[in-house]
Amino acid sequence: MSDISEKLNRWPAPDEVSFRVGRKNSGGVEALAYVDARYTMDVLDEVFGVGGWKDSYRVEAGGKFLICSLSALVSAPFPGVISPEWISHEDGVEVGAHESELPDEEKKKHLDSLKTAMSEALKRAAVKFGVARKLYALPKYFLKGKENIWPDSEEERTCRAWYRHHLREQGVDVPTGTPSQVGSSGVKAPTKAEVEKEIGAPVNTETGEVDEKYPYPFLDPDEIQFLQTKLGFGKKDL
Repeated sequence: MSDISEKLNRWPAPDEVSFRVGRKNSGGVEALAYVDARYTMDVLDEVFGVGGWKDSYRVEAGGKFLICSLSALVSAPFPGVISPEWISHEDGVEVGAHESELPDEEKKKHLDSLKTAMSEALKRAAVKFGVARKLYALPKYFLKGKENIWPDSEEERTCRAWYRHHLREQGVDVPTGTPSQVGSSGVKAPTKAEVEKEIGAPVNTETGEVDEKYPYPFLDPDEIQFLQTKLGFGKKDL
């Protein structure tokens, strides 16, 4: 994989990812990870430069489908490229009724939905370049006993802790904790034995109580709680 492809297809950092509800049933909800359009634009700026990419939009199917055409100026060693050239990918989203079909009081809502659709279409087109594509390969994660995932909620923090732990399992350096703990360049992903030691040592397996004074050099509080639940307070089942 070329350096450009690696930058486009990098794992988003935990604080760059949000979560929404996928499937629902009586037992809880499936958590789906996603990034916003600003993340997509930041990655495109970083890889291609501010003037190295462009997007345009058009409607099809009688104005009910919005298409984003995303183009980037790429050069070797991008796969299949010998000399600098513009490469384009397209994708789109359904936007419902055409504006001309709506009453006046609904047109502003339609305009707002179009803005959202443009962001979604841009993200979908960028996935074809590799941006945030790895999120589609995440294993399924189910929040038991929950009905929704609100921004900055306990549920989303739990999802983000799960995602952070998944990155560690993939060997990705994930900066967490306070700056004094990890520095500015991140930390080395811990081994399974290190995680078991960190989680198992402070836990009383009879009462489930955790020694709050025990130092965790590379795990943040949400990840600690997630792993303690995963481990069943001391069970070595990572």
